Amino acid sequence: MKMKRIIFHLLQLLLAGSVFVIDDLYKNHLGVMRSISYHSQQLANSSLIYIRFLPLLLFLGSLLFLIKKRTLESGLLAVLAGILLFWQVGMSLTVFPLYYVVMGIIGLLILLQILLLWTDS
Repeated sequence: MKMKRIIFHLLQLLLAGSVFVIDDLYKNHLGVMRSISYHSQQLANSSLIYIRFLPLLLFLGSLLFLIKKRTLESGLLAVLAGILLFWQVGMSLTVFPLYYVVMGIIGLLILLQILLLWTDS
């Protein structure tokens, strides 16, 4: 049980570090910059933009889970959901070109944390 926890947290640290790697690729490789910019604009113009309420629901759900089960993992889930909600409200595609990439990585971090919490209980 403890080894699984360590592996999941190491995967989360690697995912969090991948933001810096992708930022470096975006700044130094024209093909990556074009691809990310194109797909970000396509996503901004698509109908998937209506899932903007998902981080708010996720944050409220994580707070309820934190109240129900006070563990380190549920606290970390609440923090990650708060970061995702802050990122969505505080940033935009015009301010930060990697907006959707970072949102996706934070979403993957949250999914790993939910998987860890789900397998523990």
